[in-house]
Formats: sequence, structure tokens, C-alpha cells
Amino acid sequence: MPKYIVVKGNMGNDLGIPFTQAEFHADMARRFGGDDSVLGAGEFSFYYDERNEVYHLTCYGKSVSLDINSRGYEDALALKYSLFNDITEVICH
Repeated sequence: MPKYIVVKGNMGNDLGIPFTQAEFHADMARRFGGDDSVLGAGEFSFYYDERNEVYHLTCYGKSVSLDINSRGYEDALALKYSLFNDITEVICH
């Protein structure tokens, strides 16, 4: 599953940053302000529901390298806005 971190953005918003399994959460955190800047971290799943014509985005788990848990729904919202800029119908879990 793909991974993510959520950091506080420059405008005070939560910024979701997706990345591949080949990277460590801690390495990504260092690129975006350091370990202390991370609000949530984990893995996410994403799929399209053809019947209802919506995407589903679920955040879960924990970063072992940062010792930070996923915040679930809050992190999914941050990733949604980062990936889709709030123009696509996405249900967050």
C-alpha cells in the first residue's frame, strides 16, 4: 500500500503528502520540516466505486519510523485536498 504523511502547510492547512512503499516516513518528514512537523502518518487505500461513481480514500496504520499513528478520517481529508483540490467526489474514511 502507498504511504503518506500529513504536515501543517504554509497557510495553516493540513497538507497530505503521498509516497511509495520504498520510502520511510521519517525520510519524507525530513524533506518537509522534520519529524516534529508531522501530524499523522500511515498507509492509505484508494479505489473507485463504479456503481456510485465516487472514489473512496482510507487512511490507517502507523509509522514505525516516526512512531506516529494515522488520524484516519482527518488524514484522509488532507490527502483528498492535496490530491484532488476538492474538485472530485471522494468519500473519506
